[in-house]
Amino acid sequence: MMKKRQRKGAGIMKKTLSLITVAAVVFMSLVFVPASHAEELPDSTKQYSYEITPIMEPFNNFFFVKTDNPDPESFCFIDEDSRYENKGANDSRTINRAPRFADVAYDDEETLRLSGGYLFRAPNRDVDGGNIVLKEYKYVKREGWRSFMQWTTSPDVYTLPPLVDDFDYLIETYGEGEGFWSKMNAIQNTLRETALYSGPSTRGKVMRRDREWMISVAGYIDQSFSIQSPYYRSDALPLFASWAYPYCLDSIAFPSTMAIISQRLEPTSTYEWMEGGHAYISVTFDGQTGVYGGAGSIKGKKVNDSQILRKFTFDSDDAPVTLESAYKLLIDYSKVETEDDIPRDDELTWKQVYDTVGDGAWARLYDGDYTYFYDCIGDGTNFKKSDFDNGGSLYWWGDLGYCRDTWADGRYIGEWCVLKPGATFADYPNGNVLVKNATIPLITYQRGSIRGIAETTATVLYLYDSETDEWHAASIPANSQYAVYGSIRTLVKQGRLDQKYLDMVTLTRAQVEAMQVDSQTNVVPQNGFVYDGKLVPGTPFDASAEPAFIKGDVNGDGTVEICDATMIQEHVAERIILTDEQKKAADTNGDGVIDINDATLIQKYIAELIDSLG
Repeated sequence: MMKKRQRKGAGIMKKTLSLITVAAVVFMSLVFVPASHAEELPDSTKQYSYEITPIMEPFNNFFFVKTDNPDPESFCFIDEDSRYENKGANDSRTINRAPRFADVAYDDEETLRLSGGYLFRAPNRDVDGGNIVLKEYKYVKREGWRSFMQWTTSPDVYTLPPLVDDFDYLIETYGEGEGFWSKMNAIQNTLRETALYSGPSTRGKVMRRDREWMISVAGYIDQSFSIQSPYYRSDALPLFASWAYPYCLDSIAFPSTMAIISQRLEPTSTYEWMEGGHAYISVTFDGQTGVYGGAGSIKGKKVNDSQILRKFTFDSDDAPVTLESAYKLLIDYSKVETEDDIPRDDELTWKQVYDTVGDGAWARLYDGDYTYFYDCIGDGTNFKKSDFDNGGSLYWWGDLGYCRDTWADGRYIGEWCVLKPGATFADYPNGNVLVKNATIPLITYQRGSIRGIAETTATVLYLYDSETDEWHAASIPANSQYAVYGSIRTLVKQGRLDQKYLDMVTLTRAQVEAMQVDSQTNVVPQNGFVYDGKLVPGTPFDASAEPAFIKGDVNGDGTVEICDATMIQEHVAERIILTDEQKKAADTNGDGVIDINDATLIQKYIAELIDSLG
């Protein structure tokens, strides 16, 4: 199963929301209108004309509806006999008005009317053409003091050409060859050439949240950490050009597309998300297994309004929208040069983190996570990252080392790259081992010749090798001319290098057990640096010097009582101001904000509805 990290407090009551949605639909199907407003109701007997045309045939996504109806929210179209799955009661097989796009030339910015009609969209892409019916939001007058409005089905039937969704188009157009695997491979290869990671949008306004730059754990298990910027963009609008191209596929959409295609080609096939790789799935059919997925090649930019390359009008003078023209337009957008508009005065960079942690230090991250960073014996110039449009970035690898499934400083850092308190070596006997002040060889080895031998002391990551049941030093350093474990072992066997150098890059199980790698597993890191968004990034912390406190004990009398909840309420109401120490005790849910929710938790704790705070 694909692993995506579940953040604290991220539960969603899906069933409850579904019931609420259904109730809302039922309620909205028949709406009461007071008699005092009855004279304002439009004439429900007026007949409007409609002409609906697919924008990019044969795709079933966007349509242009030419009509004299002035209210685009008063009608929609339904494809009642579509072969595509019914996906929901509210907008199943429905074609209704599309959202606002920055690159569409509207005549009326309020109703989004243009060229004598409206841009409509099938949000679920579950329309297959043929006959569709019109539904209108009619006002129905009742006798007496009440009036109602409701959706009514028109007797008129409209006809569309045969349409397909994104997946069937791939199958019908690129599913070449005979047999399941030939078709899967052909479609995968096509997407590798034509899929984009994402499309462009407008930039909007740059706004800043009330927090510092920070580091957080990345969203997927095969990623590491992200620098999170305090800046965000408001009032940004999507581009129709991006939404029209059906193959903007990021690292989730790409494998998801291949999963759906595998089921369409052969319903008896199965697939699973790859362990340790969120962008790939393994597909099994007829006793064979193949790996599919990846991500599109180009990430869309944020452009200024003045940099919009095409304004769509959908009239007779507007060039037709085709798959090829949509792709070319997005490629042209990727070449647009934009200036960096994110303030960088207090920016956090991976180079700064590298300089701060030195040969190794604990870091306290967003959400209270701890991890261990160290110098990979680099020169501080190599940091492979992917930049975000708000100034942050995702770190991949480089001179800044990080731990995954690794024992470091007497504690275990798990698969999500963060500390797992209480873990023992018996729990993770094959975890990697990070050794501080290890002596290792720097053997210059090029074209089969030893050019030089030196030794250095550094923080070294030893990776577990299941074949030998040993731990071997990782590349020293990465991407350099120095010999790694495999080369050193070969040179020793050839008698060209002393055994001691192989011993330097090898740890036996007996050696690791003697190191007592889990000796501090129940002790919170006592010192390091803060990157949690609350303090200036890189601020040192010393847990031994920080005053102890009891969660919920806001007044510091040693007990948690109703008066502590009252103090929080008064602080929220700005009647009192809590000290920094009191705020730590008052933040009972650990979200970094003192609000009424913290007081509520204390009340539940006192009433014994919950067992603990924090």
